[in-house]
Amino acid sequence: MRKGVAKLAGWITVFTFIFIFCSCIECALARQEIVSLSTRYDANGRGITLTYLIDTPDVKEMRCILFVIPGGNGLMKLSKKSDGTITHALRANTFMRLAPFFRERSIGLAFIDVPSDHADGINTNFRKDKAHLTDLEGVVKDLKNRYPSTKIYMGSSGSGGISALFSAKGAAANISGVILAGADYNQLHAYDHSGIKIPVIALHHMEDGCDSSPFLEAKEVAEKYSFGLVPFSGGKPDTDKDPCGSLTKHGFVGLEGQLAQAIDDFMEGRKASVQTAQDAKVFLNEHVVFVPMQNDSQEIKLQTTVFQPDGAGPFPLIVLSHGVPFDKAEAAEVKYRQRFSAQAQEFVNRGFVVAIPMRRGYGLSGGRMNNSVGSTIHTFGLEDAKDIKATVDFMSRQPAVDPKRIVLVGQSGGGLASLAYGSLADPNVKGIINFAGGLKVTSRTRWDIEMADAFGNFARTTKVPSLWFYTENDSYFPPDVARRAYEAYQKNGGQAKLIPLAAFRKDGHLLFHSAEGNQIWREEVLKFLAQIGF
Repeated sequence: MRKGVAKLAGWITVFTFIFIFCSCIECALARQEIVSLSTRYDANGRGITLTYLIDTPDVKEMRCILFVIPGGNGLMKLSKKSDGTITHALRANTFMRLAPFFRERSIGLAFIDVPSDHADGINTNFRKDKAHLTDLEGVVKDLKNRYPSTKIYMGSSGSGGISALFSAKGAAANISGVILAGADYNQLHAYDHSGIKIPVIALHHMEDGCDSSPFLEAKEVAEKYSFGLVPFSGGKPDTDKDPCGSLTKHGFVGLEGQLAQAIDDFMEGRKASVQTAQDAKVFLNEHVVFVPMQNDSQEIKLQTTVFQPDGAGPFPLIVLSHGVPFDKAEAAEVKYRQRFSAQAQEFVNRGFVVAIPMRRGYGLSGGRMNNSVGSTIHTFGLEDAKDIKATVDFMSRQPAVDPKRIVLVGQSGGGLASLAYGSLADPNVKGIINFAGGLKVTSRTRWDIEMADAFGNFARTTKVPSLWFYTENDSYFPPDVARRAYEAYQKNGGQAKLIPLAAFRKDGHLLFHSAEGNQIWREEVLKFLAQIGF
């Protein structure tokens, strides 16, 4: 009798599972369509076209449509196979992963691909351009024509948030609200969004480790412009190596249900039902301090990002210095806070406090950018070293920092500044790590020799060892330039080890900027730190 009951119970379980599984499939059924639009003309009078994907639930009436603007380079690569199957490159995209949840809620989705005049992808500058806003407006109008009685919301992640907020200023007539999920706040916080008259909700993971998406700026922007803010915590461990990948905390991996619920709450005008854990912390205990510095007899403040381990310390200190913009495209971004979050994590995980000062004129730091390049590269480096000194002095007074155990790390112009500070013979600095350090002065024909002379001058009074990384395809400091600077440094008594690296992506100068580069330099850096007593 018991066996018969157990067998019957087993079959009931199987049929129940099949029923639930089939029900989920049915509720997740969708109608998909690729739409082609002509949105504008280029300067030569050629018509510009784009495609977008419509993914609507198989119901009589949709509650609303979420128009999604992908981040990154925006490439969706929409296509339709001969059998009618639609393919694209956004399988892991945050909103694409939420599609089943939205279908269950009778919410449609639309995803835009890049326009025909940007077939290789779009950048952040184009996302603010009138042409891009015209493209977005064209899709919104087409959706409104198709579904005249259905509300349209604009959704975005990463740099798609730039598109969404710049577009929202002129889209109030057809857009009911904007959803920012892990948006690029390092860009967004630098612009004025007071002209937006429709509701905006910021959804952000407190431990977002993506360099361009700090939670601190998400909170700052939301408070400044009265956007809604829903902080998330928890979820699954990151599976993407890139902290800006979709399958990370940046992409809300493991939190898809809660994210869909928060968006649904926003669309319905309800208070967010998602609750952040009481003990949730921001990424690597990140906080921003303003370091006082005397500059031309006036006190200014340097915006400085600090990451640190859990606990009271004291911990050894790393001062990590950013580079110098070489062209107008980079110069336009000097107001963004440099975080080097993936790189800082390597050091915090090994017990270091990491301080990243924005030097004078960068980020929200006071003063003007260093313009002493009119004299020599040597004096330029020493001028930037003053900012490092102010940071070292300030951080050395913090309870969590061991003031006698300091390492300098610098990338590009920050490497130059770090070597320059090393020449001041601070006894508390135990070593210097130089990633593609230097300064390229294109207005002078033999700037490479001048750079080598500067490095040689720094070496004369530097008492600590240094580790140097340069790649084969560095567009600013190719191998012959790096070798010349290294030989000048050694010739004048500098203790240095040069690690020549193979080509990295399209430009090895950006190796340190990439989370992928960590695995290339990690082993040598750990050996160096061990050799100098860490």
